Amino acid sequence: MKKYEEILGLKIVEVTQKLYTDFPEIYEHLSETPLPFWDAKTKYTKESYFNYLETIIAILNQSKQTEKVIEV
Repeated sequence: MKKYEEILGLKIVEVTQKLYTDFPEIYEHLSETPLPFWDAKTKYTKESYFNYLETIIAILNQSKQTEKVIEV
């Protein structure tokens, strides 16, 4: 279980860095907004946070692609 926690923690860092580099304005907003369900001690909330970040990135990527289609 500890190995799983370490991997999940690294994935959260990876996703957070992607958010920071690809969407700095969103990252800034998130860093100013505390997330009430974030708790590093529990696997469930760690997974929730990871899924939350992944969902945000997916939505932003989709909107970026839509903008490109509209621009053309």
